Amino acid sequence: CGTGAVTMLDLIPVAEALRKVGWRVELDLRDRRLAANLSYAERARIPVVAIYGDAERDAKQVVLRDLATRTQQRRRLVDADVGAKP
Repeated sequence: CGTGAVTMLDLIPVAEALRKVGWRVELDLRDRRLAANLSYAERARIPVVAIYGDAERDAKQVVLRDLATRTQQRRRLVDADVGAKP
């Protein structure tokens, strides 16, 4: 999910990196807020979501949030383990 100044041009390489290590990835094309995307993920029983906003882009990181445990981890995009489950 992305909001703010993050664009699809920013999100697509992140999605591709996650797909490359085996994640199934959806991008929000409707430009909804993070809370709406998290609600959707919970209803769809998606166990883990990747969050990539302005702060994550600037830090070259992605946040992986486990919706069952409500925990999250920041992972550097350049790390080979970006796709490892939190």
